[in-house]
Amino acid sequence: MTEEQKKASTGRLGVQLLSEDKIPTYLHCAICKEIVVDPVELLCCHTLACEDCVDARAANCENCGNPVSYKEAVIPRRMVGEQKAKCAFGCGLVSTFSEVRVHAPKCPERVYECSAAADCKFAGKKSAFVEHLKTAHMKTLMAATGRPKDEEEEGNKCAGLLFSDKKNCKGNLARIGETGKYYCGKPMESKCECCDGNCGPNNGCNCGACMKLDVDMWKLPEGFLVNREGVVSQFQPGSKKYSCGKKIMSGLDRRCTPSKLCSGCASLNSSLVRYQASVGEVGKTRGRCTHV
Repeated sequence: MTEEQKKASTGRLGVQLLSEDKIPTYLHCAICKEIVVDPVELLCCHTLACEDCVDARAANCENCGNPVSYKEAVIPRRMVGEQKAKCAFGCGLVSTFSEVRVHAPKCPERVYECSAAADCKFAGKKSAFVEHLKTAHMKTLMAATGRPKDEEEEGNKCAGLLFSDKKNCKGNLARIGETGKYYCGKPMESKCECCDGNCGPNNGCNCGACMKLDVDMWKLPEGFLVNREGVVSQFQPGSKKYSCGKKIMSGLDRRCTPSKLCSGCASLNSSLVRYQASVGEVGKTRGRCTHV
């Protein structure tokens, strides 16, 4: 692996593998050729690949040309998770691949780039980044996320930010619930296996019209929806399922993937028909609401 490839790989995960040249070749992805991440076994040719690599590719296997099908490779996942690694952001943490992977997204040495303004070139660690937002972009932040208390009537508070009530495309007033999703409290378009059949009103699944508000609020591109827990989920073409990548089991490197969905994404995938009229066909999120 070249230095450029190594930087791209470790930068994606925030993980720097130690003694990478000693890792067996069978623990490398058949597609990207790097150490396999969230490994799955391709049933067509019995090789290992990163689950993301498989889902990002065409429906046919690049190795043998047969239709892609796979299963979770449990033992290889454990083997990769036990490899020695260090944090790629320079904090000095040395542990297992699994532990460093969990640590990396919240590492205090991680550098953030500012996108509050198109011409802003600031980049810095979290503490400096927060201070930069306060000093350079306070007006922008206040305009986008806040309003004076005396102007607040029945606004909703979510993660410290205020969002206004909105009418969904059915004409029903919707409000932000405790999950950060919009809910109108009305009966949903189809039966739900995990809820009482109503949209919210404070948590759980929402109707298709309110899901359209979620997608518009977060300006999500095609192929993204928000599951019942308020986590953004991405459509994976290989499996034709939505998954969010959120950690499922504490202490283990087990995340929500198409082969092992979290409860929120399992519910989302079982309810896709509900969202087609308002949000669009499966795998796309830029549909027009057809209820009005």
